[in-house]
Amino acid sequence: MPDPERIAALAYDEAWAEAWALVHDAAESIETDRRLSWAASTLTDATFRRLQEGAVTQDLADSLERLILLHSGGLYHVSGDRFQTAVARLVGFHRNQDNLEDARHYARFCPTAEPCAEVLADDPGRPPGLQRPDDLRSEPDVSAREIAPDLADRFSVTVTDPTGSADHRRDPFRSPAERAFYRAAREVYPTYLPVPNVALNTLVDADALKPKLSGAERSLLYTGLVDCVLFNPENGLRPVACFELDSSHHDAPDRQESDAHKNRILSLAGYRLHRIRPHGEADRAAFVRLLRSLSLSLGTG
Repeated sequence: MPDPERIAALAYDEAWAEAWALVHDAAESIETDRRLSWAASTLTDATFRRLQEGAVTQDLADSLERLILLHSGGLYHVSGDRFQTAVARLVGFHRNQDNLEDARHYARFCPTAEPCAEVLADDPGRPPGLQRPDDLRSEPDVSAREIAPDLADRFSVTVTDPTGSADHRRDPFRSPAERAFYRAAREVYPTYLPVPNVALNTLVDADALKPKLSGAERSLLYTGLVDCVLFNPENGLRPVACFELDSSHHDAPDRQESDAHKNRILSLAGYRLHRIRPHGEADRAAFVRLLRSLSLSLGTG
């Protein structure tokens, strides 16, 4: 585990690349470790103070790339304004270095901000999201798969293989706490199926709820996720319990408003939502004890 004091010292010395590399290595523990959270916050504040003071160096550009990766991957959160600033400064750096491909790649994170919009406008023929011209020409390899002769009249199977060597698959867990909670739920409720990050609109009857919802709640209905849902596999996968794992990020006014919308949607749909906020580090064992102490009466759902 990286030393938080070391990260803070590197921030003071403006050794940006080394400091952000340590934060990247510790990303899965930042939310549950107070000292690491403090060190990451100290480094973030120092980084953005430096961005306000002068030009972006190569060392700082490398750090911004790590910061953008951490934020977009859900491993370490910065405010929307700071994220846009990081993207814009990195895009400007790559454009000034004539690294237009890299500039366009990062511009897609904030396509309407400047200089991102200008950089993207220089390449109007490329659909957003494609990183290389080869992506436009590459078609996935689709092939038929042989199956047992006695099944051939009942099924056909085709397989689409990955295109290229890039791997853009994503871990379904957005934080170490979510992963630990999932493991705990499997242990405490072995006859139920816990599923992480379930879309709200798969849990509720949207048509029935819409007349009861505000405009913001209707929007959340199609974009929101529930951190963990327990399903009953013996009753048509009926959902029987919903859980949200909160952190200090939920103290922001916009998150509190979104949380209130989610609470109301699930309540109107007939769910009891459990919001759990760890105070400090919470591992699988701690979540197991908590879930057992709740003594949830799930019944047959």
